Amino acid sequence: MRIPEKIRSAGVIHILGINGQEGRAVFDYLLSSGLDIVGHISVSKEDFFESFNSFSDAYTKEESSAMAEKFLASGKILFKSDYGNGIKEGDAVIVPQAYMRYPLNNSIIDMDKQGKIILIQAIEFAFSIAECNTIGVTGTAGKSTTTGLIKNMLEFSGKEFYFSGNDRENKWDMFELEKISRNGFAIFEISHRHLIDLKQSPDIAVLTNIFPHHLDDAGSFDKYIEIKKNIYRYQESGDFAVINQSLIDSEKIKEAGEIPSKILTFGGSKSDGRVEENCLVANFSDKEARVALPDFKAYGKHNFENALAGMLAGLCAGLPEEAIEKGIKKWTGLKYRQEIIGEWNGVRVINDGKSTDPLASIEAVKAIPEIGSLILGGVREGFTEGDFIPLGKAIAEKGIEQVFVFGSSKRAMAEDLVKAGVEANICTDIKDAVLKAVKKTASGKTLVFSPGCQSFDEFKDYRERAEIFNKEISRLFSGNK
Repeated sequence: MRIPEKIRSAGVIHILGINGQEGRAVFDYLLSSGLDIVGHISVSKEDFFESFNSFSDAYTKEESSAMAEKFLASGKILFKSDYGNGIKEGDAVIVPQAYMRYPLNNSIIDMDKQGKIILIQAIEFAFSIAECNTIGVTGTAGKSTTTGLIKNMLEFSGKEFYFSGNDRENKWDMFELEKISRNGFAIFEISHRHLIDLKQSPDIAVLTNIFPHHLDDAGSFDKYIEIKKNIYRYQESGDFAVINQSLIDSEKIKEAGEIPSKILTFGGSKSDGRVEENCLVANFSDKEARVALPDFKAYGKHNFENALAGMLAGLCAGLPEEAIEKGIKKWTGLKYRQEIIGEWNGVRVINDGKSTDPLASIEAVKAIPEIGSLILGGVREGFTEGDFIPLGKAIAEKGIEQVFVFGSSKRAMAEDLVKAGVEANICTDIKDAVLKAVKKTASGKTLVFSPGCQSFDEFKDYRERAEIFNKEISRLFSGNK
């Protein structure tokens, strides 16, 4: 087994959150290592199976139950009342990406700050056991699309690869990762939370963009930018950093002395990846990939940039130009990302439910044609007055006539929209918003759900909210499809 020496040399190896995708994958892998390991979970033993199965979207019910039984039989789990016990100086603690958001981990965070323990992000553990070439994609927006596009390219190339997205629908499996040979690839979608403690960067690092977001985790926008830089901070001279040109132009990223690897940029008129004569064009060394814009079935400038980032990553990986071009042309999009879910009575309906901040919704508003009605809503963490004014201006400029808002932040959102010259219909909940939007959207127009807010005021996550939108649309249009 490929286990980093700093983990092998630790006293005891503790894995936090073994009910989540990352924690369970690492715990499962290390169970057969012969090392002294302990898994920690913040629920009681009685609630273990329910909690374990609630994070099992990527597994069948049988697979999830069998893994839970295996973990329980190991006798190496500490439950709620004993969570965190036994972690001492010299131990290694492997953490999932969101561990810092839970107060019960504060003592572990303090031990790490004092240098008493070896703290390792699960994503870094994955890098350490990957013998193959690694590709990591991060950014405030566009990570999932760009990662998915690279996966598409690898599928058409016929090369061996491992894929890990950043949601519960994508399975983490360290045994599968270990099997990938040196000539293969491992692609990871990497969040800012993964990057906070990351001490190892991928061979090919992609940075799609950086906007103010998740500042409750980072503390400030400047700190958030610094966290994002970990995607390439630990690279070597033979590695590649694929970076949005706008980040360099705005000096959020400084090339000189800050990036140790070879830099390729996208998005500018003279970048390595650019839009040229109605084509997506990417150049690296003596290779060039080209895709006509009509052949890429996604809306908007931001998606063009995602495609260009993916094309450059593919060229850096040495993939054939034909595989890169096919990967772009055959793209069918992501669930809840400007997803066309159907057309009823001449009304096209798009579910952009994964847009959980105003900037993502602005991109949807700019990109999607013929919007008749727009549904926004949810909760904006760390809201400050004026957060939604840029979104309001985009709505006004597009001439969208009907806007419906719901959720905890609906009144603050409506007030900002009014300041931008947009009248919003305040709704009691998402079902009310969908009902009113369906009634008001004219034939030949598009009804768009792009929340622009997080979902945690009323829903367990954005998926549940997006699924409820789909169910309401289906119910209201039932018999009229």
